[in-house]
Amino acid sequence: MDKILTSKQLAIGALALIGLLVFASNVAERSHTSTSVSYPQLLDAIHAGQVSRIIIETPGVPAVCHLKDGKTVRAILPAGDNQVLLAARDKLVNIDIEPPSSESGLLLKSTPFLALLGLWTLLLAFRLTVRSGR
Repeated sequence: MDKILTSKQLAIGALALIGLLVFASNVAERSHTSTSVSYPQLLDAIHAGQVSRIIIETPGVPAVCHLKDGKTVRAILPAGDNQVLLAARDKLVNIDIEPPSSESGLLLKSTPFLALLGLWTLLLAFRLTVRSGR
């Protein structure tokens, strides 16, 4: 009976671990997101003098735009389009072009794999516990 109770505890622990990983992944993803604006809205904000800094990583990845009122917004810049850069330069907006950051994305991208690996390990331990009880 102790063997079955232990395996139930392992199963509950595995489910709790997976739930915790999914929750942590969602919280981390939300903390990296901010208000999204469209490309024309970003151009309008630049022309209105509302943008103080733009951080661009790669085309297709939302650029982080710091507004003068302290808010942060994100907008996807089309590849090959220089209108935002020209408008930002004319309005003396700080433009930072950075290489893609892989440290934070690596953990978020590997979370499902780690969850499956943990589940597989727990199921293997459960199987070994049941077999040793025979």
